[in-house]
Amino acid sequence: EATLLIRAADLGDRLIHCFDTPQHLVPFSDVNLQTRSAKTPNWSPDSSLSEATTFSKGTITLGARGDSYYEYLLKQYLQT
Repeated sequence: EATLLIRAADLGDRLIHCFDTPQHLVPFSDVNLQTRSAKTPNWSPDSSLSEATTFSKGTITLGARGDSYYEYLLKQYLQT
C-alpha cells in the first residue's frame, strides 16, 4: 500500500504541471512526465471540448478529441 501511495503522489506531482497555464484555468493537454513540462498540442493551441467542460473558460473545439466529452458524461452518470 505504501508503494502505491508513493507512486500515486509522484504521478500527481508530474501531472500538476498541466495547470501551469497563463490563467490557471483550462489545463494543457500534453504533459511530459519525465521533464514535468506541459504544453498545448503541436496542431492547435485550443483546448478540446472535454478539457474545457471539465474546468471553465477556454476555446472549445468540436473536432478531434471532442467526442471524449460525451464519453465523460456517460462515465460520470454511471459513477454517480
